[in-house]
Amino acid sequence: MHSGEEQIMTPDKFHDECGVVAIYSHPEAETLAYLGLHALQHRGQESAGIVTSNGMQLRAHKAMGLVADIFTPDVLAPMRGTLAIGHTRYSTAGDSALLNAQPIMVQSNKGVTAVAHNPPFNYNPGLFWDADPSHRKATIPPGPNGPVGLVWIDLSKPHYGIHGTPEPGSVGYTTSHGCVRLTNWDALRLAGMVRSGTKVEFVP
Repeated sequence: MHSGEEQIMTPDKFHDECGVVAIYSHPEAETLAYLGLHALQHRGQESAGIVTSNGMQLRAHKAMGLVADIFTPDVLAPMRGTLAIGHTRYSTAGDSALLNAQPIMVQSNKGVTAVAHNPPFNYNPGLFWDADPSHRKATIPPGPNGPVGLVWIDLSKPHYGIHGTPEPGSVGYTTSHGCVRLTNWDALRLAGMVRSGTKVEFVP
């Protein structure tokens, strides 16, 4: 160890919690989502789920257990779509029950969508009017201190959503780029309450 450096000791175990995969514009998105979740099985063995879309409707399937046991060919066949999001769960909040398996489908007046906990943040400076011109695209790892906190509830309008924040004191006092910002604990609670048929309205 060189002078002035600090040695950081880390436990000899996985640090990841939950696995998320998304497929865009592929004729067998459900199959790729399944394979992606299978590769991410080490990140969560409690439950798994996939939501697919053919551009007209969503199809969802989730269950307790391992990916290979849940998504048999008979289950995947009727889920054919060109878009898919999948999640394998390692519980950090909530009970170990099918109720908390993800993705979660949400019905709103902005459209039907699906969400998952612990999302990474894909930063695209082209979407932010106040971004520094020198910024480049980047992916920020998931976690409570990430820009969108522990939950992202996606709305059908591109890049709009309801999410957590690493700065709870800023809620209600800072501007947003079109999203609704909640504390992490409120976002987690909301994500556990919404179900298919839940309506979301923005009131001025």
